[in-house]
Amino acid sequence: MRTFAATLIFTLSLSVASAQALAIKVEEPTTRSLPSQMRPDLRKDPAVVELARQMLTGRAAPIEYWLDVAQCETETDWENTGRFAGGLGIYTNNNFPKRDMGTWERWGGEQFAKSPDKATMTEQIVVANRIAVFGWSKFVVRPDGGKRHGVPPTYTWSKSGIGYNGWGCIKNNRYLDLSRWMSNNK
Repeated sequence: MRTFAATLIFTLSLSVASAQALAIKVEEPTTRSLPSQMRPDLRKDPAVVELARQMLTGRAAPIEYWLDVAQCETETDWENTGRFAGGLGIYTNNNFPKRDMGTWERWGGEQFAKSPDKATMTEQIVVANRIAVFGWSKFVVRPDGGKRHGVPPTYTWSKSGIGYNGWGCIKNNRYLDLSRWMSNNK
């Protein structure tokens, strides 16, 4: 129950933070204001659950940090299209597990959407945290069932976190250095 409450509070605050970042006036939402049949079961949203778990570890960057990165990368355009798509400008190129796939695919973004611009802000932040800190792994069963090019019919695809310097805005703007950002935003 505690995890669900933390997830609910986190999601509601994420929605408010997102709206505030976009300069939209909102009131603090509550699920009590919704009729019971319309109340979302946030435990069923895999992105919300994973983001809550990431945040609870203390290793993930705060949501506000990712909002600042998105402001620099795309002026907070979470539906930005192209090869560097979504609000965080995550490179996308091809479907998993093709050799020339992009960063979005390598760190499991296709679990949520084909490309970052089709994913929610929460889903994009989950993938960004995977890229930076948590990594990602997936058990893969080859559709043809056979060994090809030295790859067995089943294997575990695994990518480690690579840090925050994969984003051009973070590399090129000292204020987005996470430790500096954290000390300035206490």
